[in-house]
Amino acid sequence: MKLIHTIIFMIFALISLQAQDYLISFEGVGAATTISSVKVENLTSGASLTLNGGDKLHLDTLAVGIDAKPADNMTLQLYPNPMKEQSVLTFCTQQSGNVLISVFDLSGKAVFRLSKLLSRGTHNFRVSGINRDMYLLTITGEDFNYSAKLLSQNTVPDMAGIEYMSSDENSTGKQFKSTSATIDMPYTDGNILNSKGISGDYSAIVSNVPTGNKTITFPFIACTDSDGNNYATVQIGSGKFAQL
Repeated sequence: MKLIHTIIFMIFALISLQAQDYLISFEGVGAATTISSVKVENLTSGASLTLNGGDKLHLDTLAVGIDAKPADNMTLQLYPNPMKEQSVLTFCTQQSGNVLISVFDLSGKAVFRLSKLLSRGTHNFRVSGINRDMYLLTITGEDFNYSAKLLSQNTVPDMAGIEYMSSDENSTGKQFKSTSATIDMPYTDGNILNSKGISGDYSAIVSNVPTGNKTITFPFIACTDSDGNNYATVQIGSGKFAQL
């Protein structure tokens, strides 16, 4: 029975490795061309994340590699990976603020989330109790998004958890190479994504079902009532927009 389970697990891993991923970029037109942030919601799975305006979204069909690393691999480490009973997560923060650590399963469902106020520096967490499977781990802070893929080989699962271990406030690791990053998000073909772009007082929402690499264009239109309140515009079909 154990051998059969192992073979099925390996076949599933090989299928995932061959899955097609999509890269999504964002741009603004109309009243504003720069984007300050983008909130992406997977309406099918319930997963969501927020990107900086210059970031790209990598829709990851969870082709998990053992040595997979985030776009800037000098700011995050996950070891050992694959993990058995536990793994140590180490990452850097450039300023103090709240940080959200999330672990997603293959369907995009959050297995565990931990929110913690961290100071500037390098921080270490223990990840444990995760069932044998493939996962996407994301770390979201005030001015950054990190992601890494985790393969668990744990045969004695316990309650999943992320435990704070230690920090080094005198170390912040290597500085970011650029102001933009590529952010992973779990995705299955056919999922519906809702993307909300924000640029100052302007905001626009675009819904779509990605089938390949593409650029999502936010039509920033002045939509203000008599009291000066600003409203988001929503794309309906391919060319019409409505006030939200």
